[in-house]
Amino acid sequence: DPQFVKATTLRHEEPHQDKIYYFFREDNPDKSPEAPRNISRVAQLCKEDKGGTSSLSASKWTTFLKATLICVDPITKGNFNWLQDVFIVPAGDWRHSKVYGLFTNTWGSSAVCVYSFGDIDSVFRTSRLKGYNGPTPEVKPGQCVLSGQHTPSETFKIADSHPEVEERVEPLWPSRSPLFHNKHRYQKIGVHEVAAGDGQRYNVLYLATDKGSIHKVVELPDGVQNIMEIQVFPNKDPIQSMILDHARAVLYVGSNSRILELPMDMCGVYRNNCHSCVLARDPYCGWANGSCLSLALSREVLQNLNLGSWQGNCQRGDVKE
Repeated sequence: DPQFVKATTLRHEEPHQDKIYYFFREDNPDKSPEAPRNISRVAQLCKEDKGGTSSLSASKWTTFLKATLICVDPITKGNFNWLQDVFIVPAGDWRHSKVYGLFTNTWGSSAVCVYSFGDIDSVFRTSRLKGYNGPTPEVKPGQCVLSGQHTPSETFKIADSHPEVEERVEPLWPSRSPLFHNKHRYQKIGVHEVAAGDGQRYNVLYLATDKGSIHKVVELPDGVQNIMEIQVFPNKDPIQSMILDHARAVLYVGSNSRILELPMDMCGVYRNNCHSCVLARDPYCGWANGSCLSLALSREVLQNLNLGSWQGNCQRGDVKE
């Protein structure tokens, strides 16, 4: 049975091409011993889909197609097949909008794989339907039709009996591999873009664990770095929900019994220690006037996001135990 994870809408240049995307997991139809029990999916649906014209198709979507999401480490061949959560990072061009998918596996490890909607759209537009070898109709399965029109019955019958495409959706080129993976079991993901003191913008990931803590992970030029772990709930209650307020730069984190508001910068964790503040390579925080400050308070700070620029500039008096 499908287990729903998230849905989002995406606007295209032409309104009748606007789509709804669903992210979910379901039982793997391949029951062979070596196949994973579950499989992660992305599905598309034209936003103006009005259903079919016959009595049998009137209650069914006519543009629904689904594809498999792949998140595999090419080195270890580790397969992360259980989609836990999804976070959408929009862009001016819808093709460049990104999907951050959080996956786990049966061994309790987690991975984050990043996809583009341009790649997802290409898979649905160009791939053959799994198990279908007949001719392609003039209106292809999954193709959006003009407002007020209906998908032809011939097209609907093919898509209804063969809703899965052959080609699978892989992570972003060129690596086609997870952004990172580790042995923690994450349950929720959020992504926030922040402008650092060097004028560059960095993506910061917030990952909620099953033990009530949050990991703060930064995408840096030389790779991904886990810069912080903060225990949110003292009894290690699992984090069930997490909402990012980008405008106020705060996180809302919920367990079964309480909700907390946390600042995204969390610069106080570095305890006004210059080395801790600067060597963490946290784009939110920097050293100035004897304190580890949020860049929301001061833009003139010492940071260490580019390793080549670090000259050990902490003064002796700035290091506090």
